[in-house]
Amino acid sequence: MEHKHRSLMQTTVLVTLVIFISKLFGFLREMVLAAKFGATAESDSYIMGYGILSVFVLMINSCTSSTIIPIYSDALQSGGKRTANRYISNMISTFGIVAILLGILGFALSEPLVRIAAPGFTDNFQTTVNMTRIMMPSLIFFCISNILASLLNAREQFIAPQLVGFSYSICIIIASLAFRDTWGVSALAYATNVSAVLQVAILLPFARRAFEYTPR
Repeated sequence: MEHKHRSLMQTTVLVTLVIFISKLFGFLREMVLAAKFGATAESDSYIMGYGILSVFVLMINSCTSSTIIPIYSDALQSGGKRTANRYISNMISTFGIVAILLGILGFALSEPLVRIAAPGFTDNFQTTVNMTRIMMPSLIFFCISNILASLLNAREQFIAPQLVGFSYSICIIIASLAFRDTWGVSALAYATNVSAVLQVAILLPFARRAFEYTPR
C-alpha cells in the first residue's frame, strides 16, 4: 500500500512537472508568434483556420474521450486484454474513417465555413480558406492521438499523454523561426500537420506496451 502511494505521488509530481514545462513552451511559442507574425491579417487567417479545424477535432474527441476509459476498463476486466484490444482497434478504425470523411467535408466546404465563422474577413478571405484546407489532413492524426491518450490514461500511464503538447509548440516555433520568410503563414499550417503526426508518433511507443491493433 505504501509503495503504491509513493508511486502515485511520484507520478503526480512528474505529470505536474511535464505540464508546467509544456506551458512554458506554449508561452515561448506565443512570444515567437508575436515576434514573427504579430497582430496581422496573416496571423488572423491562421488562427481562424485553426479554430475551424478545432471544431472538427472537438466534434470527434467529445465522442471518444468520455467513453473510452470506462468502456475499455470494463472490457479489460470482463473479457481480458484481447477484448479490450479489439475495442480500441474498432474505435481507431471507426473514428479514423469518420475523421477522414469529416476532413474531406471540411476541405470541400472551407469557403462557406470561413464565410460563416469570419464574415468580416474580406481581404484575407482566400488566405484563411487556404489555411483551413492545408490543416484539414491533420484531423485524423489528432483523432488517433486522442484515442491513444485515453487508452494510456485508462492504463494509468499519465505522463505520455502530457508529452504531446510539446509537439505543437516546438513545430510552431521552428516554423516561425526557420520558414517564415520562405512560406509565410503557410509554414504555421504545415507545422500544425507535422505536430499532429508527431503526437501519434510520441504516443505509439507507450501504447504498444499495452495495446496491439487487432482489427476485425
